[in-house]
Amino acid sequence: MFVEDAGNGPRTIECKRRRAVTREALQRAIYSCCLGMSRAEAREMVDSMLDEILKTLVQGEAVKLHGFGKLRVQKKRARAGRNPRTGAPATITARRVVIFVPSSCLVATINGAARVGADDGLVNLRQDV
Repeated sequence: MFVEDAGNGPRTIECKRRRAVTREALQRAIYSCCLGMSRAEAREMVDSMLDEILKTLVQGEAVKLHGFGKLRVQKKRARAGRNPRTGAPATITARRVVIFVPSSCLVATINGAARVGADDGLVNLRQDV
């Protein structure tokens, strides 16, 4: 689900699938909220954004998205493990994995909690649109 502001106030765009947000859903959301943008330009915008995130992670740098969270690469060392099916010992190779750490704002929004705002007391972070 995406929220866009088309001048008449925010409206909700429902995704066809509720399981995951896909590249196509992001492209449709950008296309529908940016008047004058072609579908090809929306596709290029999403692709270039995701490519930039990928390049940054491959270089071992963190990606910080304000109000959303942080993606970072963590190195895992080789270790001994077991095959879950047979129980036989196996070596798990060293590798790099991507870790996502959600921002406190995202966590509060997901949990429907309110937080103390900068100006006047409690601010409800839930968007019931």
